[in-house]
Amino acid sequence: MSDSENGDFDPQEGLALRRGVLPPLLGVQDITDISEFFVSKEEQKQSLASYLSDPAFSSAAVMPDNIVEFLSFWVGDEEYAVDILEIGEIIKVPEITEVPRAPKWLLGVISLRGTVVPILDLRIVLKLDPQEISRSSRVLVLRADGEPVGILVDRVTSVVRLERSDIEAKPQAMKLEAGDVIRGVGRIGERILIILDSDSVVSVLERT
Repeated sequence: MSDSENGDFDPQEGLALRRGVLPPLLGVQDITDISEFFVSKEEQKQSLASYLSDPAFSSAAVMPDNIVEFLSFWVGDEEYAVDILEIGEIIKVPEITEVPRAPKWLLGVISLRGTVVPILDLRIVLKLDPQEISRSSRVLVLRADGEPVGILVDRVTSVVRLERSDIEAKPQAMKLEAGDVIRGVGRIGERILIILDSDSVVSVLERT
């Protein structure tokens, strides 16, 4: 059975996140179909000129200050989220080249259109037991100040929009162990998202 038949999102792989093309806002919104957030490189080239020449573009693309968009995904038994603006791409897990004497959370590196991208095992970063890569596993390529870093997750679920008031500080229990990479907790009804601090996740590369 395919990922889509299981209800999981299977994005068009290797495509960049769309900017400025957003569905209407209706308060806090769980967007289960996130295909509209992806465009091909060719589409980007074709639309760039019209975007820049459209006087309404700058205001139409601005998200209200009280709304934040996140990409949600599962790692282990918990659902996590990262600010969608911090993600460059979502790709299937490619062949990963191991790095000799690398720490256990560094799976290795990949070549992404000629750029060497380190891949972190988010399970290990979060102090969880490692798991074999599956068909639903994905790599989220974080922008990381122009030096992309990939994080391996179990499966991607959806794009969600949260009001800032629905984002709570991380509970005291999360401040131990992996708590330094957790930014807070978001709530949509009974659904709880553990929001990661991508800068802190990337900073583990400095822990050698």
